[in-house]
Formats: sequence, C-alpha cells, structure tokens
Amino acid sequence: MGFGIDIRDVDDVRRMIAVAFLEQKRAISVGSVILRPHQVSAVARISSAMKEFGGALLADDVGLGKTFVAAALMKEAHQPLLVIPASLKPMWRDALERTDVKADILTFEGLSRTAGTLDSGTARAHDLVIVDEAHHARNPATRRYSRLSALVSAARVLLLSATPFHNTSYDLITLLGLFLGRRARVLSEGELSRCVVRREREALGPDVHIPSVSRTVYHPVPVNEKVVELILDLPPALPPRGSGVASGLVAQGLLHMAASSDAALLSGVRKRIARAEALISALEAGTYPTARELETWCYAEGSLQLGFAELLADSVSGTAPLLCCVRAHGDALREILAMQNSGCGTDAERAQILRGIRQNDPAARVTAFSQYSATVGALFRIIAPDGHVAALTGAGGRVAGGAISRRAAIERFAPVASGVPPAQSSEAVTLLLTTDILSEGVNLQDASIVVHLDLPWTSARMSQRAGRLARIGSRHRTIQVHCF
Repeated sequence: MGFGIDIRDVDDVRRMIAVAFLEQKRAISVGSVILRPHQVSAVARISSAMKEFGGALLADDVGLGKTFVAAALMKEAHQPLLVIPASLKPMWRDALERTDVKADILTFEGLSRTAGTLDSGTARAHDLVIVDEAHHARNPATRRYSRLSALVSAARVLLLSATPFHNTSYDLITLLGLFLGRRARVLSEGELSRCVVRREREALGPDVHIPSVSRTVYHPVPVNEKVVELILDLPPALPPRGSGVASGLVAQGLLHMAASSDAALLSGVRKRIARAEALISALEAGTYPTARELETWCYAEGSLQLGFAELLADSVSGTAPLLCCVRAHGDALREILAMQNSGCGTDAERAQILRGIRQNDPAARVTAFSQYSATVGALFRIIAPDGHVAALTGAGGRVAGGAISRRAAIERFAPVASGVPPAQSSEAVTLLLTTDILSEGVNLQDASIVVHLDLPWTSARMSQRAGRLARIGSRHRTIQVHCF
C-alpha cells in the first residue's frame, strides 16, 4: 500500500477506534451509581495507563465526577487504600457506601504525623492507592510526601486533582514521581498524554450539563491606609542577613488579612504579638529558638505558600541581635493593633455588599468563601439576624439558633446535592459563609452564586471554590462570581 502503512496497522487503528467508541457508549454501574460516558472513558484510559506506567493522574476539570471513576477502579482492586484530606472523610464514606466499595482510609494529616494510622487500625498490603486532592502532596521535602512514596512503592497509583499545578510545573513532576520516580522528569509529550487524563467541561458536549462560570464582579472595599503604611514599614523580623525576605512575607500576610476583614487582621496581629512575647521570654531565659521556630516566626498565616521555609530563616548569630529585632517588631505590631482599633471598621460595609448580592437575587443560594475563620465569624455576627444564614469553619458550624454540625449545615443549604429532603422553611440556609474547608470535595450545586470574600494565595483555590457549584448535577445555567 502507499505511504508505507501495513494493513495490520490499519486494522489495529480500526480496533482502537471501535473500542474507544464502545467505551463511550457502554454503561458501567458501580453500586447504585451509573457512570456517564466520559467517566467510562476515563476508567479505560486509566486502566491502560496503569499497565504502562504503574499509575495515572486523573486531572479532569472540577465537577466532572472523578470520585466515581476512582470508585470503579477500586471495585476491581483486591485491597484499595484511599489517601485523602481529613475534611473529605464524610464525602468519601458516602461515596463508598453508594458504590458498594470497601477501602482503607488514611488522611494526609495522618501522614504528616509521626505515626499516622489507617481508619481500620491495621496495616495491610494494598494493591491500589487512590490519592484524592493529590496536590496536597506536591512538596517532596515533607514527611507527608516521603511516607506516601513508601506507601505506593508496591502498588498501582491513581492521583486525583483538578489543580495539579499550584506554583510551577515542578508540582506536576513531583506528583507523577510518586509512581514514575525520576522518569517523571523526562517524559515525552506522548507519554505525558497517556499517564495524565484531563478533560475540560467544554469538551464533553451537550450530554453533560455543567453551568458556565460568569465573569467575576469585583466589589472594592476600602482599607485603613494608615494601617497599611504601618504594615509596609514593619521592622525586620530577623537581623539583617535574613530580614529582607522574612519581613516581606510577614507584611504580605498581614496585608492579605487586612484585605479580608478587620477581624482577620486583628486576629492575625494578636497571634503574632503573642508569638513575639513567647520568643522574647525564651531569649531572655537563654533559650535560643530552633530552626523550625525561626521559620514560623518568619511568615504570617498562610504566606509560607509564597516561598520555601528553608530560605526564609537564615541562621542568626547571637541572641542579642535577634532579641532586639523581635522587640522592635513586637512594638510595631502593637502600634498596628492600636491604629486598627481606633479607626472606622469596614466589616459592616462588607456585610452590606453581601446583603446586596442576596437582595439582587432573593431566590438564589450563595456560598461565600474566606481563607480566615475570623472573617467568616465577623460577617456571620453581622448578617445572621437577617435569617437563613450559616457559618462553617474548622471549629464547627453555627446558625442564628446556635451550634450546628457540618453535615446539617450543608444539608440545609444544599439538600438536592446532599440527597435529602429540603429543610423546613424556617431552617433553610440560603447564605453559607465558610472557610476553605469546603473548597474541596463537597457538592454545593443547589447554589448559583459564589463569593470570594478574599483572594486565596493561588488561582487554583479560586477554581476549587467555584467548582463546588459548577458541577454535574447543577440545574443552573450560570454560576455568578463575586469578589471583594
């Protein structure tokens, strides 16, 4: 034949096309769940990748049902293991029950501790390890990563993450290294396309309805300019050798809190003052801080994501220079605290903007995310009297009537997504204020409006927040996005 193509190659291509077509059309049920065509296709591609590479990364867009793809693969395993964030245990237990799959569960938090344990309490030999929200293991310098590497060394691996990139392409290489080792650094484009399965919602066609996400509407909120000036002029956290980077991160973190809410800034400054006082007491008693203690002193809450801790806290020679810096830094923090307390707060203005968003679409359910529990708490205290408001943080949930469980808060807010009957009108929640504890692994498709009360450190987190609403199963055409 022309072009040097052997007839057997053509037959092989025809068979591949036929298999791909049949995979798209063939229904697969896992327990009470029937997989959609794109999920069936993902199962086939991942199975093939596992044979070739020993693992795969399922990086489908947020909301496309990666959980049930993983469940279908676990169904075929002899002894599967789930590695997940602790906050996703309720979601995964429900998914395992619906799909009639049995699996051991280990949390990332457990891996980070010296002796993390399985839910079952017993050690087993696992032939398949599923790592959900795998981007939590993107730092190879952590105990979490080294222990996970040991766990997957003799097993097939499936990584799940819609956002494997958070900072650089090295994040992806690190994740793939869990099953490819050093080979992850030299993959060809063809190999990468076979071991990473990624589909975006727009490519799935009209049979899969996922709401579009609107352009973001921004609501500027003024901040106390005098406080901002004091933060920018904050004295070094360490003596000169390491002060430049460290002080920059401290200021960046405090500015981020100020942009979130007055309450977040006040909480962050008070915590930092307490840390300064403890450090001063230790130094005056002749106890020099450990490297880890210096690292934590060098950044404000959350800002460590902007750099590597080992670069932030250079060794400091002598107690006196460090003591002098910490005292000056602490005094400046007290000045910031006094200035913030003396000025006119802006949290009431933030609450009023939220009220306006609700009033513009009274029938809509609104999810408002913040990185800081103090922001959630402050806005809840102002808005709760309006009715139908819940707040959810790592410390638990609250409605106007008092404490409420996380599950109850979610069910009152998103009964359809939760598969439960709607709450009585008086108990229904139409505004859910929450930290990023709900930005992963939760279905909130009843809502059609997402509000970023502050900007997270990475754009991936913004996608994850909106992805709680823009998911398969939503009845909305568009998800509105607002940002303070």
